[in-house]
Amino acid sequence: MATSLFSLILVIILNIVPADVSSFTVQAPEAGQPMHFTKQDDGGWLAKMGPGDEEATFLVKGTEITIKSEGDERSQDMGPLLGLDADTDWHKLEEVALGGGTIRIKRVDNGVDFALEDNEGKSVEDAGTVKVRWTRKK
Repeated sequence: MATSLFSLILVIILNIVPADVSSFTVQAPEAGQPMHFTKQDDGGWLAKMGPGDEEATFLVKGTEITIKSEGDERSQDMGPLLGLDADTDWHKLEEVALGGGTIRIKRVDNGVDFALEDNEGKSVEDAGTVKVRWTRKK
C-alpha cells in the first residue's frame, strides 16, 4: 500500500471522529471534490470519492488502517510513520511530527482542520488545509 500524507491524516481522522457522528466530509486541496464518509454497522467508514463516486471502506484500529475496495483488502500499520503507538490519546493530539514537517490539528465545533508546517514552523502553502466536517446522529 502506498503511503501518502492523506493516508496518515485519515488514520488520525478516523481515530478522533466522535462516536455520535454518522457521516463526515473531507475536503483536501489536491482532491478537488470532497470525499464523503458514512459510518457502517461494522465500525468501518464507507467513502465515496472522485467524479465517478468510487467507493472504498476504511477501518482503523489504533494506528492500523484497513482499506477494502473492489474485493481487495489491504492493511498497514501507520504507527511508525506517525510516531504514534497504541497508547496514543487521539482526542488530545494537537500535532504529529513527520520527517519533513509537522501536521497541526485544529479542532472546530463541527470538525477538525489539518495543516502542514515545514521544519521551521512555516505553513506549507502547497499542501493547503485539509478540512473535516461532520454530522452528529440525531
